[in-house]
Amino acid sequence: MSIIYLGTFISFGAYGCYNYGVSRIPASRAAGYVNLIPVFAVILGMLILGDRLNLSQWLACGLVFCGVWLSCRSDQRSGPQPKPSTT
Repeated sequence: MSIIYLGTFISFGAYGCYNYGVSRIPASRAAGYVNLIPVFAVILGMLILGDRLNLSQWLACGLVFCGVWLSCRSDQRSGPQPKPSTT
């Protein structure tokens, strides 16, 4: 049952949401968010299954969130890119 749960809800749900997001924004911008899939799997395991996270796991989750935030922040700082000429 646990393998069916992981395959159905975590993998299918996470990648389904990711693919929906990629259909709405450019793939280059959405690429950083794929790193959040295991973080949300761990958090859901904690909430649904009652798993307990130790300090290093909490720090790793925070590091992933900081990395995603930094990658999004660098996209905003660079500003709009000029479109290449078609001539």
